[in-house]
Amino acid sequence: MTAKRASVRQPAKTPSVPTTLRIDRLQIATIQSPRGFDWSQEPLKQLIEFASKEPASTLKANEFKVWGSTALPNLTMRNVGGWKLDSSGRQVALPPGPSVGIVPPRGDFRVRFTDPSETIGSDRLFTSAERIRNYLLFVTEKPLSVVALIMSKKQLMQLRYESDPAHSGPPNGLHNSAELLQSWYRYLVECYATAQQMLDGLQPESLIGRAVGLTGEAIWTVDPEERFFYAWRALEVIANADLSRARSEYDAGTKSASSPYIDPHLRTYLDKVQVRLEANILVGATIASRLGESQLAKVPQFYELRNAIAHGMITRRQHAAVIEQASSIVECALRVVKAELRKTMSLPVLPKGDSQTGGSPPPP
Repeated sequence: MTAKRASVRQPAKTPSVPTTLRIDRLQIATIQSPRGFDWSQEPLKQLIEFASKEPASTLKANEFKVWGSTALPNLTMRNVGGWKLDSSGRQVALPPGPSVGIVPPRGDFRVRFTDPSETIGSDRLFTSAERIRNYLLFVTEKPLSVVALIMSKKQLMQLRYESDPAHSGPPNGLHNSAELLQSWYRYLVECYATAQQMLDGLQPESLIGRAVGLTGEAIWTVDPEERFFYAWRALEVIANADLSRARSEYDAGTKSASSPYIDPHLRTYLDKVQVRLEANILVGATIASRLGESQLAKVPQFYELRNAIAHGMITRRQHAAVIEQASSIVECALRVVKAELRKTMSLPVLPKGDSQTGGSPPPP
């Protein structure tokens, strides 16, 4: 009798990934804005002028209006130094550059609606102002300062959402030439038009409208736990829509349409509408379908931190992890929600600048 030799399956070898980044060039830039100046005053004056052309006396009891505007400060940017690697690999100092004045273009937005309830309509005025802010932040991916004027038959109020002036400056070295700076100006103007298009075309209670608003809220808030939780909720909204769509396609016999979304071992759940999948499974499938399976490794920790935040049982270690992972999950939410939105409309793309922090992996 001969003994059978047990076969041992060797784990698949993963390609080596460089763990360091070689910096070929590093430019340090400063960004300044005048202190003690209220940059919201001028756009608020403009909004009041707009409102004066359609005074509250002309509104009916169930009519409501919201005007919004960016309140971006004038800035001065200057390259103050840095270094680059020459052909021999030695560091060469970069000289300081001239100061560049930046006057960001202003964007104006408008939302109008009717509501049979004056009380609910008044509440929607405030949420509509936040909606303007969140949609703008979603498109630009930056917490920009916004002012708003809300108006009804009995109400006229100014609202301010102010952020750090440094967020108003151009990224990626776009201040290094007049041509690059103009491309950034055009990008902002396109972002403003896209935000207004979304305000006109997306219903706030729709799935994509909720996901956009939640992502914008995640960009705006400074509390890391709130940022994290808003971003997770945005991912869940899209994930639930994905599952609903996949089940509909599966029921209709279009199995191939649902297979890219649902992992093979989960396909049995498509036949069981009553089965409620765990949120981490749904979000994982959505992230994998849009960002690639390589991003799935993030989901277990995201889910652990989401549960800790939701139940108010977050430990010191988990809070530190939330701070570390907040930007990562916000980026995931942005990419996932924008991928969904691009199915029905085009979105602006940030122009490439004169790279100030160049980098390439070191040679193997």
